[in-house]
Amino acid sequence: MAKSIKSKSASSSTNPIEQTAVSKALGVETLPPTPVSTDITPPIDVGINAGIPSAFDIESLIIPTNYGEHFGVTKVITHVGIRRPNRTTFVRVKAGDMIQVFIYDDKNTGITYVLAPNIAEIIPEAARPVRLHRAVDRFGNQFLFPVNLPGEDGRRSLWHESLMQAISCAEQVWVRINSNMMAGAYDVQKAKGDLGEPVWSEHSMKQLVEIAFAGKVISSPNDVVVQQLLGAI
Repeated sequence: MAKSIKSKSASSSTNPIEQTAVSKALGVETLPPTPVSTDITPPIDVGINAGIPSAFDIESLIIPTNYGEHFGVTKVITHVGIRRPNRTTFVRVKAGDMIQVFIYDDKNTGITYVLAPNIAEIIPEAARPVRLHRAVDRFGNQFLFPVNLPGEDGRRSLWHESLMQAISCAEQVWVRINSNMMAGAYDVQKAKGDLGEPVWSEHSMKQLVEIAFAGKVISSPNDVVVQQLLGAI
């Protein structure tokens, strides 16, 4: 008898008409069964790849090396070094752009000062007479290339002679300058390829010198650097 009741109950639960009648009798509202959709829609991609095509032209996204020219961008020079070029860099020298001055290289701080002639007379052991040549490397970095002037006796060393030859050559072509300790002179190597014309700054030689020695001009005997060299402080 129990088996028969259970079977009837199970049977009635699957009959929607009987189910509705029972629900009305009990005062319970029933909702119609939700239809099951057989339409399968792929999920929307909301990740980091959303909206990005699976394949695109990377070449169209690359910024050209001269992109600044399209916006009228001009390189502002805020630093001009006083140095010789390193042994791996090709350089050019601008003919006619030079200036002769006294300089002092502070080995402790790495700062190069320019000295007024009267200061050079006070500290002759520290003052170095040089000719500063305007130079540029192949990356457009402007710098002042110092070449020692002959001593009071006018004698020139092989180092000096070979460096002057290197300067003369650099006025015509791209060169790399290396010191040859065995020969006691500088070796000059010309670039094998066409590196193009050098890009010179619009600044004058005078302006480059002013930038290079900004805050590093010694013109008074009371300057702390002079006083230190004299042992006064």
